[in-house]
Amino acid sequence: MSAQKLRKYLHSEAQKLGHEAYQNPDVFTEEGLERLERLERLERVVEIQESTVPKMKPKRWPTIAVLAAVSLCISLLLVLRIPSTEIELNLNASELEFTLSKQAILADALVLSALGISELEEIYIPRSPGRAAQTIANPKSQGGGLAVRLSTLDPAQSTLTLTTLVLPADTVVKISNAGRPDQYRICLELAQNSELTVQVNARGTILIAPSDGPAVQYDFSIPSLIVLTPASRQFTFDVTLAKEGQVRLALLLPIQDLILTRVDEFIGITDTFVRQISTILDGQLFLTDLGGQEHALRNGEGLLLDKVWGSLIHLTLGNGTIAMLYHGDVGTLRSGWEGNSQNLMPNFLEWIVARPGLMLFWSQTVSLFLLVLGIWRWWKTTG
Repeated sequence: MSAQKLRKYLHSEAQKLGHEAYQNPDVFTEEGLERLERLERLERVVEIQESTVPKMKPKRWPTIAVLAAVSLCISLLLVLRIPSTEIELNLNASELEFTLSKQAILADALVLSALGISELEEIYIPRSPGRAAQTIANPKSQGGGLAVRLSTLDPAQSTLTLTTLVLPADTVVKISNAGRPDQYRICLELAQNSELTVQVNARGTILIAPSDGPAVQYDFSIPSLIVLTPASRQFTFDVTLAKEGQVRLALLLPIQDLILTRVDEFIGITDTFVRQISTILDGQLFLTDLGGQEHALRNGEGLLLDKVWGSLIHLTLGNGTIAMLYHGDVGTLRSGWEGNSQNLMPNFLEWIVARPGLMLFWSQTVSLFLLVLGIWRWWKTTG
């Protein structure tokens, strides 16, 4: 029998004997004295048994295991990155490329002073005083170009407007500055089995020059539509803005890809050298999942984005730059270049710390666990 059980038995018998003595304090029989002597001998046995029990060394491995598990968990939280993060990207660039995730409007009544477009299968020019309407057809395999600009004779009374461009989903759009503060190049690559017709609203004195002919002056007394049909899925606009300053090109464009670099190729005598150059001029990157933590973007700083899914809140042209604001998710976020790049994707520990509610939940859970563990150990010791 264990010493603990003997002590319980000893305590029970002593209580009984004490109760009898309390009931009859003047009469204590020989039997009671014998019971008292037996209890004294039993107490001595218990003391000897307890004193001869070898002392157990405290088990240290549970503490070591807990510390190792905690260290491993913290290390994993520091090393592992969350699969996607929400960002806000506000920047100015000289060139950018994106892919539409669904049908969207790129340009809504963009007022121009000149427009050049390549790879045209058919060009329709409406009638004007002294000139009949005409259609210029080009072989689809070759395609033709067209240049339209305001005449210098009466520019104040003449207008040239690129009407609303509704682009289908999966269209690749590339926009770059063409060398002048008011001139930009827009390259479109439509998705398979997609078609697009471009319409230009002209009024006043306009000069129209096909790629294989001289410029011809047209006088449109009323707004008239020049209709352009591309010959292939890939074609290019060269637009010259009529207004100085910033001109809004689009709002709320749903995109699924965003590229902020251009490829420069140098052809030598023996080999070809290709390099990627950042088109970022300046801007700010905000990590929404980390409470809006800001990362300043410098001129020429590389920024690699992958698994992009969000919206271009606005896209603005003017002063030789392309201003954009993107809000959405990314699966890869790195700044710099190969060999000297920085992973900006938050790790799990940063993600947890940025959420006070989650931190409070886990701290309360750990506190409750420690409280229950302490009560259990106390109960085991005293029971």
